[in-house]
Amino acid sequence: MRNLVIGTAGHIDHGKTELVKALTGVDTDRLKEEKARGISIDLGFARFPVEDEEFHLGVVDVPGHEAFIRNMLAGVTGIDLVLFIIAADEGVMPQTIEHLDILRLLAVKEGILVITKADLVEEDWLELVVEEARDLMRGTFLESAPVVLTSTRTGRGLEELKTAILEIARKAGARSPEDLFRLPVDRVFTIKGMGTVVTGTIWSGSIELDDTVTILPVNRSVRVKGIQVHSEDRNRASAGSRVAMALSGISREEIERGSTALGTDDWFPSMMVDAFVTYLSRNTRPLESRTRIRFHLATQEVMGRVVLLEKKRLAEGDSGYAQIRLEKPVVTRWGDHFVVRSYSPVTTIGGGIILVPFAAKRLAADRRGLEFLETVRCGKTHEIIESVVREAGYRGYPGRRLPVDTGVGPGITGTTLEGLMRRGVILDYKGELFHRAIAEEMRGKVLSGLETYHRENPLQRGVKREELRYRIAGVFSGDLLDGVLARLMEEGVVEVAEGEVKLASHRIVLRDSLGEMAETLLTLLSREPLSPPDLGKLTAAMGLGKGKVLELLSALQKIGRVVKVEESIWIVAEGMEMAGHRVEEYLRKNGKGSASELREFLNVSRKYAIPILEHLDRMGVTYRKGDYRYLKG
Repeated sequence: MRNLVIGTAGHIDHGKTELVKALTGVDTDRLKEEKARGISIDLGFARFPVEDEEFHLGVVDVPGHEAFIRNMLAGVTGIDLVLFIIAADEGVMPQTIEHLDILRLLAVKEGILVITKADLVEEDWLELVVEEARDLMRGTFLESAPVVLTSTRTGRGLEELKTAILEIARKAGARSPEDLFRLPVDRVFTIKGMGTVVTGTIWSGSIELDDTVTILPVNRSVRVKGIQVHSEDRNRASAGSRVAMALSGISREEIERGSTALGTDDWFPSMMVDAFVTYLSRNTRPLESRTRIRFHLATQEVMGRVVLLEKKRLAEGDSGYAQIRLEKPVVTRWGDHFVVRSYSPVTTIGGGIILVPFAAKRLAADRRGLEFLETVRCGKTHEIIESVVREAGYRGYPGRRLPVDTGVGPGITGTTLEGLMRRGVILDYKGELFHRAIAEEMRGKVLSGLETYHRENPLQRGVKREELRYRIAGVFSGDLLDGVLARLMEEGVVEVAEGEVKLASHRIVLRDSLGEMAETLLTLLSREPLSPPDLGKLTAAMGLGKGKVLELLSALQKIGRVVKVEESIWIVAEGMEMAGHRVEEYLRKNGKGSASELREFLNVSRKYAIPILEHLDRMGVTYRKGDYRYLKG
C-alpha cells in the first residue's frame, strides 16, 4: 500500500479548514483558541477516505496567518500533494504568495489549485480570480495544475476535487520502505496509560512495534510500544504515513516539535551544513554573507547565519553555495529542502537544498571546496560517494553514513560502494573507507618518511610505528597507516619486525668515520672475547659519550656482529658462538652442570659467566632446573 500526504496552503480565512472538513468529515481545528478566534493556529490532521486499497491518504491542514508561518512550515514539509487554496471573494493575498514561495523552495511537485467560496461571487468574477491565480502560478509547479471551483456551503466542486486528488494519487510514486526510518516530530503529548506520544509524517523507511528508535538531538534510545495511523492501531507503518507513536523510556519534557525519531545510529545532529541556497527575487535588497537567519527544515526551526562561499552577497533571484552555521544542532540529510526566513522583520527570503549534512567550517572562495559541492549537488550516486569519501581525506570515512550523506537508501549505496571497491577507487581498511588517491598520497608520505629516517639514523634498523606516524604528521586514521603498510609489505617494499618499520632495501652499513669507530670497538671487544670491557670501560677507551657507544653497539648487534648479554656487557658474535659450543660440549659429556662448574669450564669470572649462561637459556640452548643447567631438546 502506498501512503501519501495531502497538505493545504493559502491565505488566512480562505477556507482551508472548512474544505478539509467537507472532504474528510473531520474538523482539524482542535484547540480552544482556534474555536474562539475562528482561525487555525496549529497543524490539523485528518484521514482522507478512499475505497481503493491501493493507497492511504492523510491530510495536513496548516494555518494561513502570517504569525503562524512557522507552524505552516512544519506541516507542509514532507507532503506529496498540495491543495493550494484561494478564496473567490478575496483573490491572491500576501500569504498566498508567501505560501507559494515556500512550496517551491520545498520542491513540492504535485498540486491542485482550489478556488473556494465560489458561491459568494458572480461567474465573471470567478473567471478573473482564476486568471489572476494562473498568472501567479506561471513558471511554478502549479502552472499546469488542475483548477477546481468549490463551495463547502453548496457542495459545488467537492466531488470533482476528490476525483482530481485520486487521479494525482494514483500517478504518484511510492516512497521506499527499505530506506532509513525518519520521523520529524510535529506534536508531542502524553496519554494516560500510554505515556509519551509523538506524531508526524514518516519521511522515509518504516517502523514496527517494539522497534528501538533514537530521538535526536537529545540522543535517547527508546522503544516504540504503540503505533497508530489516524487512530487505528498498527503493527507497522511506512514512509508517507501520518503516525502517532507511543514511546517507552522518555518523558514529554525531553521531546519537542523539531525533534527527530530515527531508526539507526547513522545520523548525527550538526551545527553546520553545506547547502545550495536560492534567494527569492521578491526580496528588495541583496543577501549579505553572515546575515542572521531563521532556518526551517522539516519541523525544526533554528537561528543561524548564512555564510556565502562564492561571493560576498547574493542578488535578488540569485543562487549560490553557502554554509549555514546554526545556534543549535539540527538533523538533516543530503537532498533535504529547507526554507530561510529573515531574522527581523520575519519573512520568507529563500531556501535551498542540503549538500553536506555534517559539515566542517569552510572558507569562502575555496576552489577545491566549491568543486566538491558542485559534484555533490549535480553528480550521480557513484560520483557523490567517491567525492564524500575523498573529502574525508586521511581521517577516513565511516561507510554506514553513506545513506545519510547521499540521500539514497542502504541497498543502492551498498551496491554502488561495492562496485567502486571492486574497481579499486575506494579502499576499506578495517571498516573505514579511503579514496585511492588518498591512499597513494599516504603511501608517498610513508616511503618519504622512511627514507628520511634511514638517512638521519643510519645505525638504526627501523622506526617505531608511532614515531613514523609522528614524522608523517597531519590528522589521519591509524587504520589508513596500517592499511598502507600492509599493502607495502605485500609488495615487498617495506618490512615490519619487532615493532619497527623499515624499507626492505635498507641495510645498516658502517661507513667512513662510523666504520672506523665500529672497527675500534670490535677490536676492544675481541681481545678477550668472553671477558670484554664493560660499557663503562668501553666508553672511556673510545673517548665517546655513553649514548654514542650504545648506538654503535646497537648497530653492530643488528648486523650480527655483537651480542648484548646484559645492559653493560656486550660480547662479539664469535665469542658468544664459542661459549655456546663449549657449554654444549660440557653438558653432552656430563649431562648437567652447575653455574660454578660451567664458569670454571669457560674460564671466566662470575661477572661474565652468569650473563652468558642466562643468554643461552633465553636462546633455547639450555634450561635451568634448580641449581643445574641441561641441554634443551
